[in-house]
Amino acid sequence: MILGLSAPAAYAQNAQVTGTVVDAKSGEPMVGATVMLENTATGAKTNLSGKFIMKNVTFGVYTVVVTSVGYSPTKVEGVEVQKGGADLTITLTEKPIESQKTVVVRAKANQSTDAALLRDRQAATAVKDAISAQAISRSGSGTAAQAISRVTGASTDGKYVFIRGLGDRYTNTQLNGTMVPTPDPDKQAVPLDLIPSDLLDNIVVTKSFTADMPGNFSGGSVNLVTKDFPERRTAKFTMGTSYNSMATFKDALNGTSGTTDWLGKDDGGRAMPSFFNDPANLDRMPQGNTIIKDSAEAVFLKQASQSFNTKWSPGRTSIPLNQNYGFQYGDNVTLFGRSLGMVGSLAYNRSSRFYDNGNYQFSVARSVTDLEIIDQYTDARSVDEVLWGSLAGLSYSLGTRHTVGASYVYNRSGESEARFLKGRNYENGTEGEWRESRVLSYTERNIGTLQVKGGHQVSIGAPLRIEWLVGNSHARQQQPDLRQFLSSVRIDDSNYPDVDTVWSTGSGYRWPSRYWRDLKETNQEYALNLTFQATSSMKLKTGGSYLKKDRTNRQTQFNLTGDPAVLTAVHGDPDAFADTAGYYVKYGRSTYVFPVYYVNGTQLRDQYDGVQEIGAAYLMAETPVLSHLTLTAGVRREATRMQTKTFDPSRPGGRIEGDDWLPSVNLVYALTPTMNLRGAYGRTLARPTLREIAPFGTEEFAGARLFVGNDSMTYTTIDNYDLRWEWFVNPGEIVAVSAFYKRFVDPIELSFFSSNYDIRPVNAPQAKNYGMEFEIRRRLDFAAGWLRDFALGANLSLSRSQLRIPEKEYSQMKGVDPEASDTRPMANQSPYLINVTLAYTNPRTGTSADLLYNVSGRRFYVNSQGGAPDIYEKPRHTVDMIASQTLWRGITVKASVKNLLNSRFEAVYYYTGTGKENPYKSYDLGRTVSISLSYAIL
Repeated sequence: MILGLSAPAAYAQNAQVTGTVVDAKSGEPMVGATVMLENTATGAKTNLSGKFIMKNVTFGVYTVVVTSVGYSPTKVEGVEVQKGGADLTITLTEKPIESQKTVVVRAKANQSTDAALLRDRQAATAVKDAISAQAISRSGSGTAAQAISRVTGASTDGKYVFIRGLGDRYTNTQLNGTMVPTPDPDKQAVPLDLIPSDLLDNIVVTKSFTADMPGNFSGGSVNLVTKDFPERRTAKFTMGTSYNSMATFKDALNGTSGTTDWLGKDDGGRAMPSFFNDPANLDRMPQGNTIIKDSAEAVFLKQASQSFNTKWSPGRTSIPLNQNYGFQYGDNVTLFGRSLGMVGSLAYNRSSRFYDNGNYQFSVARSVTDLEIIDQYTDARSVDEVLWGSLAGLSYSLGTRHTVGASYVYNRSGESEARFLKGRNYENGTEGEWRESRVLSYTERNIGTLQVKGGHQVSIGAPLRIEWLVGNSHARQQQPDLRQFLSSVRIDDSNYPDVDTVWSTGSGYRWPSRYWRDLKETNQEYALNLTFQATSSMKLKTGGSYLKKDRTNRQTQFNLTGDPAVLTAVHGDPDAFADTAGYYVKYGRSTYVFPVYYVNGTQLRDQYDGVQEIGAAYLMAETPVLSHLTLTAGVRREATRMQTKTFDPSRPGGRIEGDDWLPSVNLVYALTPTMNLRGAYGRTLARPTLREIAPFGTEEFAGARLFVGNDSMTYTTIDNYDLRWEWFVNPGEIVAVSAFYKRFVDPIELSFFSSNYDIRPVNAPQAKNYGMEFEIRRRLDFAAGWLRDFALGANLSLSRSQLRIPEKEYSQMKGVDPEASDTRPMANQSPYLINVTLAYTNPRTGTSADLLYNVSGRRFYVNSQGGAPDIYEKPRHTVDMIASQTLWRGITVKASVKNLLNSRFEAVYYYTGTGKENPYKSYDLGRTVSISLSYAIL
């Protein structure tokens, strides 16, 4: 039994006694249990969540008595009710028929939220890992992406999570059990950097499949659990600032700006010119080089070309300090004699990133041991990002057996980027020629999730629990006026003897382009789950769900075209080049020639609509097989319908249909009351994104490789096997060892496929992924008494994968190396992940400090084409230090230093046989120093 007391609150003579009652064996909440203060008339019954609340309890020391039919009565002695009340977690043990004994325990100090999560993990039917709000705060994580990297077997690239080396389509993300749509046009995964950590109560990663779960994952299913409803009024305000050694106060690039950028929203200054509010004007724009013979058309093209602003080049600015703010509020009041819980939260962050020492190099194989450089650039990039999130929720008790609730979560980010690359193209460029690529972009992303759900417990001869959920989610990504300008510089070109330096664009390159992109995705989700207590030891669960995802993608493109010699006339200044757009020279009576002008580069295939529908039904049972062995088995039926349709009639789009049976078996053997042995099998799926089956191309920056969809793909089927031994040493302490094996049929991977080295997703024949995980969390007082305030946490993940290379790609590889292997690692695989945390907590002084270390092994980044070695991200050792001190009456100050070792991002072409490396991409991250102040009212 775990039982705790909360911290005192000021100015009260009466207080509340609150808590949760759970089954000692299963960890399930106890519904309708009676909780009384001994020798008083004060009492309460637990609701569907096992929670109770007793108000207006006079200060003093009490004995709490808990009873429920079929369970041994439990007395909790020494419960001290002071200012702020008492918050308890009580377990009830099933009563043997002949036993009438009352269990008596003493009250203990409050256990951390980590301990509560470990208790849930011990009772769970599936293999799970989690991180609590307390651990998130102590790690200094500002977003869900930063927090989840501390979970065993999890890593991120700053946005997306990889579980056991599997990411994107091999993980799914839920918010309070509702599937979250993604605003990313190219990925299945949800960008977790869009979720502020201040909104979260915990993050739970489920690694084995049960039939009541959505079947679209393999690495893990991530559930982001937002702040819960408190049993008493709470409020907290936080503010902070931070300094980054690479960015803050540096003379950095800057892009476009607007008056509402601080809200993560464009003010309209980047909108398409109002000239094109009339769609007829867009249709009227020429789509290529043209000589105009009509004066009205000449005037039209002049007006259209001069309606655009002329800024194409990044400017310079000094970057200010980063800043962040947060506010949380929660309460529980009585409405019509029933309990009404409410919670609200708001988090805001504005930060900047900058590097000017980046490098980008693209190479292809010319022999087994040598690479030929195609592109080689220096890279400077600056990002100003605003991120804010909000949460509002209500929960109303209709009685001890009926609860309904609603919540809405909204997150928004705005990211202004400026980028400048300069270098050589050795394939098409000439000697002495340099290329320059400029990018100005602003990206708005938002996710909103509305959820209404209820829980009811009725009796039809035996208890029946009914849970229902209705969810509506939306995600959107907008890129208003993304500008890409690629040009060349030639010095002392013999073809131009009259000038020393020649600038050029367009001819032989992509013309400077402007894009307006708008991606919308909405989810409608409905779920019903019924849990029937068939016998005293057997539970049956059945239910169904329906998820419909609608996506629309719109893109308008304009190209700045004309005579490349004009760029030389303005000495290579892109802004001056754009300023000449729309001026024409008239020849004769009716011939109009435009040296520089805009054309409509919009492609019908870039506009697409997509829909995905997934209907599911399942049946599962949980029953003891032996005295200490519990079996949870079930089967899920999922029907998949996916379709994309472009506006180009010559491209039919992609279509996927299928019906699949997904069986699952989970076994838990209780070796001792604190030790489990688990085994699990489950079949799951991985579907391509709607973008991946839409056949059109996009590029990251001018001159980069195109990402092109593939409308002939199918989804992946995965067989998953898990084994885990876990020992829950003490509350909040664990030692665990896990092993896993996964077999993939038709795995989805990215592959180079054209002579231009463009990239597209393909189905490989097969793959496998296997490994082990080790975890320990222990307080160090077992070693020596003076270490009672110290704790050590560490986890290690070892993984391997093999993917059978598609036949076409393998044939290209053998053309360079006849001995080339026909397998490679799966994308994002790292051979090892290590997390170590040394924590100091002194409750007597309110002091805490953490030293955190993280490293990932050489991670498979992207596969190469035609025999070139694949690209790997090099190991990056990061060390962070975080300390906090409670000062007075709820005031806490926190300070941190992140990336103490100043490690940098590096990705290289890696020869696995010899260990030889060739550069691909690199840049510095810098160190970040932060300080924050919080004030809590409890």
